[in-house]
Amino acid sequence: ATKQTRKKPYIPRPPNSFILYRQHHHPLILNQHPGINNSEISRIIADHWRNLSNQEKEEWKRKAEEAKQRHMKAWPDYKYQPRR
Repeated sequence: ATKQTRKKPYIPRPPNSFILYRQHHHPLILNQHPGINNSEISRIIADHWRNLSNQEKEEWKRKAEEAKQRHMKAWPDYKYQPRR
């Protein structure tokens, strides 16, 4: 008899403030620069992020905290375990 192993379902990490900012701005940059590649989009968004005021960054941090709370409700037993 063979032992069946079950893989744990993949649970994504909750997004941080920059990831949320990037997800929001990615389509906007793509509309402004049709045909641009992802590395260029990332560079543009990173430059914008660096130039944000602390107040604007705090707003994205608040959104990330809300996302983290929703994530905790959806997966209460989740614990981040980085790959080795």
